[in-house]
Amino acid sequence: MKIFGLIIFLILGLFGSKLPTSETVLSPNSEAYIILPDSRLTILGSTNINNFKCNFDISELKNPITISYSQKEDNFIFSKASLKLKNQSFDCGSRPINKDFLSLLKTENYPEITLRLKELSLNDDPSQVKALVEIEIAGISKVYNVNVSAAKDNTFVVSGFLKLNIEDFNLQAPKKVLGLIIVEKIIDIEFKLKLSPYS
Repeated sequence: MKIFGLIIFLILGLFGSKLPTSETVLSPNSEAYIILPDSRLTILGSTNINNFKCNFDISELKNPITISYSQKEDNFIFSKASLKLKNQSFDCGSRPINKDFLSLLKTENYPEITLRLKELSLNDDPSQVKALVEIEIAGISKVYNVNVSAAKDNTFVVSGFLKLNIEDFNLQAPKKVLGLIIVEKIIDIEFKLKLSPYS
């Protein structure tokens, strides 16, 4: 789903090109970023007869994202780096699919998906970052390792891909037409997020 997406993952991309490497633990740092309107975050799924795509309305992410982190060697530990995505802000292309999507996520009781960046690790290629991300859906949290690509022009561009099993969150996909149309339990989250420092 800042998951993104995540979106949180993208912030780590910035750090890959900004933060120094060190053998010691640094004191906590805080920074703020805004997500630019031409960013993209999409959930892709399928049924036994076709595919569907749910796009998140990036304009909902107007407020700056503040993050706090500290560094130990090539690892960055985050004490504050979260993104909340309203379920209602996803558009799956039609009203019936939107309704099923909101029902699947138990939106009445859990109106948001929360993404939390926990840790990121740098490697020899500064454009490739490994991130540890916690995703909370319908009140259940799971932690995933995500490979993120980062690039820098006038802004930071962070992109990545994550595969989720909805059953990990105790979600059950709806069956339609007497069970003849079945939603697959594996969904994909794709994101390409553009960030700019907030001052």
